[in-house]
Amino acid sequence: MKEFDFVTYMEMLATKLKSLKHDPETSKHFFKVQSLINLDEVLQNLNSAQFPALCVIDSPEGRLMDKDSTNLLDLQYYYFFVIDKADIDDAASRKAAIDGSKAIIKQLLGRMFRDRASEQRNPLALPCYGLKNLNRDSLSYKAVGPIADNCYGMWASFTLLNGANINYNADDWEE
Repeated sequence: MKEFDFVTYMEMLATKLKSLKHDPETSKHFFKVQSLINLDEVLQNLNSAQFPALCVIDSPEGRLMDKDSTNLLDLQYYYFFVIDKADIDDAASRKAAIDGSKAIIKQLLGRMFRDRASEQRNPLALPCYGLKNLNRDSLSYKAVGPIADNCYGMWASFTLLNGANINYNADDWEE
């Protein structure tokens, strides 16, 4: 099974989604950051972004789980947000940015669900993105803003559950 490449997949979605039309050379509607806490990185990317913009948090996070089986499970967490410019003094403008961002998130999730279903129906079908184990019950979202220069939008998260593939190999150790 193909491993999920979050950043590459989300950039592909941003490129193909008509409401974003990301092009890394001419129309930058996609960027990644290590975390929202690193404000310098967020501001640097926002300075070159066009809006609305899709941002992914490129920082692996997860949890290993043991369900009393012979294999550990790896619950992987993924985060992204869509933001748009708004007039900070205009509630209607802020609401429009949040509502528009939510609509884009729904479009992104719709494509993810389609790709997941395709992989579940035929695991050998191409393209395979590694979304077979997307946990639809894990989806969450919330409004965000203001971020940087009057940006508002929606934050979304989801999980994938895969085998952890952790094994002891005696050749790795000195006795």
